[in-house]
Amino acid sequence: RCLLENFRGLVKSDGLLHALPGWSFVDWVGDWGNYGMPPTDESGLLSIVNLQFIYALRKAAEIERCIGEEAMALRDERLADSIKEKVLELFWDDELSLLADNPSHEDYSEHAQCLGLLTGTIPQNKIADCFDAMLNHTSMARTTIYFSFYLFETYQLMDRGDLILSQMDLWKNLKSRGFKTTSEKPEPSRSDCHAWGAHPIFHFHATLAGIRPLEPGFKKISVKPSPGDLEFINSEIPHPNGKVSVSLEFKDGDCHGSIEFPTGITGLYEWKDQTVRLKSGKNVV
Repeated sequence: RCLLENFRGLVKSDGLLHALPGWSFVDWVGDWGNYGMPPTDESGLLSIVNLQFIYALRKAAEIERCIGEEAMALRDERLADSIKEKVLELFWDDELSLLADNPSHEDYSEHAQCLGLLTGTIPQNKIADCFDAMLNHTSMARTTIYFSFYLFETYQLMDRGDLILSQMDLWKNLKSRGFKTTSEKPEPSRSDCHAWGAHPIFHFHATLAGIRPLEPGFKKISVKPSPGDLEFINSEIPHPNGKVSVSLEFKDGDCHGSIEFPTGITGLYEWKDQTVRLKSGKNVV
């Protein structure tokens, strides 16, 4: 709450965050050449900074609602909605179906599209067009190790686990390059041991196997695999009540296997257009 209040105080009269004090790091994109900050124009405005604020406000609202603070949740959502409308008005390029990084529409990035999609800023009837344009734009700044976490979250949103698998070369090549830990950024790297480089471990379980909480505290669980061209997935993760185990095989568009939950935990299994309720213990799907 204190952190969000600080950023509320930085919102200008036009309802947007402008150039922020300090280091507004976004990602180590080589072409940016500005200590990890996207290029802006004379306005000092960046869509990415405002979209990150929307993202934080929406996540905060979920937490507030979870602990019974409905008024606080609504307050966060009202500000997020207000910034969303201004971001669309200033940065959306209808011809390209993309969010520009700056008001002059001179620069575009995966970063802005990912946050636009994850925050629900992109209008419903433009989501598919925006995602397709993000994949195929020829001169767009691409995410590197840190921000690819949000890229993979976007792939999860669009049920495209195949795209995560297609971008694993950097991690697969670490061992042959002498690494025993994950790096901070593509070469030249400042740190050869950086925790944020390990986020594919999360996505292997949460996106490819599709194990995510349906309720706070993992009281209910969603299993919605997005395996790409994988033929099988075995995933086991810790849970406050024990462990969650998923063992699935994929062939000719079908999925078969078992899902096991701890005692007292239930959930949902989703595959294509099917949704099945899962009980505690072992489930055959």
